[in-house]
Amino acid sequence: YISLLITGFIPLYQNFMLAVFTTDADIGNYKAAINFTTLITVLTIPITTALLPAFSKLDASTTQKIKTFFKLANKYTTILILPITILIIIFSNEIVQIIYGSTYQSAPLFLATYCLLYLLVGLGYLTLTSFYNGLGETKTTLKISLITFLTLAVLSPILTKINGAQGLIIAYLIASTAGTSYGSYTARTKFKIEFDTKSIVKIYLVSILSSIPPIILLQFSPLPKLLNLTAGALLYLFTYATLTPLARIIT
Repeated sequence: YISLLITGFIPLYQNFMLAVFTTDADIGNYKAAINFTTLITVLTIPITTALLPAFSKLDASTTQKIKTFFKLANKYTTILILPITILIIIFSNEIVQIIYGSTYQSAPLFLATYCLLYLLVGLGYLTLTSFYNGLGETKTTLKISLITFLTLAVLSPILTKINGAQGLIIAYLIASTAGTSYGSYTARTKFKIEFDTKSIVKIYLVSILSSIPPIILLQFSPLPKLLNLTAGALLYLFTYATLTPLARIIT
């Protein structure tokens, strides 16, 4: 419960930092960019919600079953979230301009930078909290939240003053990386949890390689932005769906 309070306080703290160190235009661009992260949370919230009772049912199971389930849950969460994240990064400019127009000039950069947060999915960013809470290890969840918040509290004033809203986003990325790294390290050392490292690395490589065709399309296509977005997204997903089984990530 305390972890949720801390997590809920973070946006308020970020708003305060923006009000102190940035302009109204930066705040508007930042808020516009954050609105698009809903596209990702539409997928992430159902996943984390479903994993909590799943891990709770495994509480009395053998250690091997818990390890196997975590490995699979983290792998398939990465398979789903990573391509969506990279798609939004690639087409951040098109997405913002289609919805908001060209007035929001900084929003595409803010959106692309903020989406880097979800590249932590392979380290357990979306599965570790459900894992610890499901097994009753809520103290570890609290420690992760505290590490994230304290790191953010220290870095936000410094980086926001130096680089405005972009600095605030970078501070949040660093803080989230610190919290996730601690959670991942604890899972490995204390609970002997294993990550499917080979498959995770392949997923990242395939996701990056799949971005090449849509990037080329953006460079040379004379089509309107909406058509570029539609064609590029379909091209990316087709390439990703083709390379994933070829790389033996799934069979």
